[in-house]
Amino acid sequence: MDLGIIALLIGILIGMVTSRMYHISWDKNAKKVISRLDIYGIIILILYVFLEIFRERIVGFVTHDFEVGTIGFAILAGIMFGRVLGTRGKIIKVLNDQRVFK
Repeated sequence: MDLGIIALLIGILIGMVTSRMYHISWDKNAKKVISRLDIYGIIILILYVFLEIFRERIVGFVTHDFEVGTIGFAILAGIMFGRVLGTRGKIIKVLNDQRVFK
């Protein structure tokens, strides 16, 4: 399998895990979905920042110099896509629990 595809899949997995950093719930007074960080979210956020800072060094351990940029961007794209998927799923769950979607 191509390293770019593997990096994208790893990024999606990381993104779905990092989407956990926000606790999403329903605010009855405002009648909307709200989010906040909890202690686990803060830990995930710190790890996520660490990963982003050292991403090129981490990727450099498993690939050649000329591929680091490509693999790094694939991981970043996967992380963003995974976060969108994870957050979307949590919002839909909250809305279904509140019977907003019938």
